[in-house]
Amino acid sequence: MLSSFEPDHVERNMAALVAAVAPGDDGASLRTRFHRSLAQVQRWKPPFRTDGEPLVDFELEHPEVQAALRDIVGRADPAAVRITGEERERRARDIAAGAERLAAYDPGAARSLQLLAATILVLHGEGMAGGSATGLIGTIWLFPDDRWDPVRFAENLLHESVHLALFLDEMVNTLYVVDHAALEADDALVTSAIRRVRRPYDRSLHAACVAVELIDYHEHAGNAEAAARMREGVAASTVELADRARVLSPHGREVLVELVQRSGVAA
Repeated sequence: MLSSFEPDHVERNMAALVAAVAPGDDGASLRTRFHRSLAQVQRWKPPFRTDGEPLVDFELEHPEVQAALRDIVGRADPAAVRITGEERERRARDIAAGAERLAAYDPGAARSLQLLAATILVLHGEGMAGGSATGLIGTIWLFPDDRWDPVRFAENLLHESVHLALFLDEMVNTLYVVDHAALEADDALVTSAIRRVRRPYDRSLHAACVAVELIDYHEHAGNAEAAARMREGVAASTVELADRARVLSPHGREVLVELVQRSGVAA
C-alpha cells in the first residue's frame, strides 16, 4: 500500500488539519473533528454520520449535496438522478457487500475509506463509474449499473478513497511547487495510467497511484487481465511523471519514488 493511503498516514494528516483549523479536543472522535474542520475550509459541506461509518446517500436532498450535484452531473434536480425502489435496495446491499469485500481484501484500505469518506452519493449517471474532487474531500459519488457486483463496488470504493487520501496529502503536505495552470501546461502533461490519454500532471499522478493499488486488488480478485493492463499503464506513465518531476515538492517526490519502486521502472 502506498504510504499516502496507509491509515496511520491518513490519521496524521487528519490530525494536522484539525490542529490547523479547529484545535482543541471536545471529546469527539478524530474522524468527526476532521470532517467538521473540512466543512470550515471547503466550498461544500455535505452531511456525515458521527458513528464512524460513511453516510450512503440515495435521497440527495441536502442543500449542500444538491449544490455539489451541479458540478458533478450538471444539474441540481435530485429527481433526475435519484435511484429508487427495488433498485435502491439492491444497490444498498451491493455497496455493503462491496465494503465487506474491500475489508476482506485489505483491512487497511477499508480503514482509510472509513476515515476519509464522510458521504457516498449513489445516483444514476452516464459515461463514468464514479468520482471525487479536490474541493470536496470526504465525498465520493458512484454511478452503478446492472453490471456492478460487490467486486466492482469494492474496486470503485478503493479507487475513490485513494483519490481522497491524495487530496488530503496535498492539502496538508503539498505535492507540487507550481500552480494549477503550470500543471495543465503542455510541457507538464502526462499520459494517464488509466485513461491512456495526456492529462495534467496532478491528475496523472493520481491515476498512477490509483492504478498501483488496483493492480494488487485485481490480482487478488483473480482478474489477471485487468491487473496486467493497469501494470502496463503505470509503467509507461511513471516514466513520464519522473521526466517532469520538476513540478513536485520534496514530499511529492517521495510519492513518485514509491510509484517508481512499485512500477518496477528504473529510476
